[in-house]
Amino acid sequence: DTPLPPGSSTSVLAGRSARQRTAGRRRGKLGALPKPIATKSAARELDHDWMHVTAYPYVDAEGKLVQEVIREECTSCELGRHKQFRQVFISPLGRRVKQKPREFRSVLYRLPQILEAIAAGQAIWLLEGEKDVDTAEQLGLVATTNAQGGRSFPPECAEIFHEVTVRIVLDRDDAGWNRGIDLASLLGGVGAHVQLLLPATLEPKSDFSDHVLAGKWRGDDEFGGFIPVNAGEVAAHAYAGAVRGKHLLVEKAAA
Repeated sequence: DTPLPPGSSTSVLAGRSARQRTAGRRRGKLGALPKPIATKSAARELDHDWMHVTAYPYVDAEGKLVQEVIREECTSCELGRHKQFRQVFISPLGRRVKQKPREFRSVLYRLPQILEAIAAGQAIWLLEGEKDVDTAEQLGLVATTNAQGGRSFPPECAEIFHEVTVRIVLDRDDAGWNRGIDLASLLGGVGAHVQLLLPATLEPKSDFSDHVLAGKWRGDDEFGGFIPVNAGEVAAHAYAGAVRGKHLLVEKAAA
């Protein structure tokens, strides 16, 4: 057989060809990519002047203070009147601290009253926010809520509702629909008798207090004039809200 010419090989070379390597040397280094062009101006920060409105105490079963929810409002900026909530915790040494202590155990608002009513076989109204609980108490109801928002119900607090009738009033907004689904599953899982309710006021974001202030409360009705709904109906509201939210995002992106 005729030998191969010098420098030949039967193996296939991997990587770029000689022509590609030569072209790369001629181009040189391109450097860092340019920064993206800013299409929207940065949002201007507002100067809020938060004023203390009230403090909602959270106590354990023995009545010992373990947490406070601080309600503050601002009326000085261009957003008009709006609110925020801060959490304050009580340390084992009795000090008020911003950070949740390691030994902290969540409690529900008005816990001693709830436990007493459960022992007496009464229904419990589970609402969204301390203001609504205060409104319910003015009507002679036993009501509760949880700190840190509607969808932050502590699972460890669910067990006390075993075989208890719980009437859950949902706010008419996306957070309210999702909260209803969460609570129906959580409390139903511990054997509670759950009834989901909607305010008879149809405006968006309507809540328990709005229902009462609009004169919709009915003392002769088992549900106080609230509209009974099931989990499937609430899930349909939640799905519709998610679709609306995606549509708004698409509109903003296209603007």
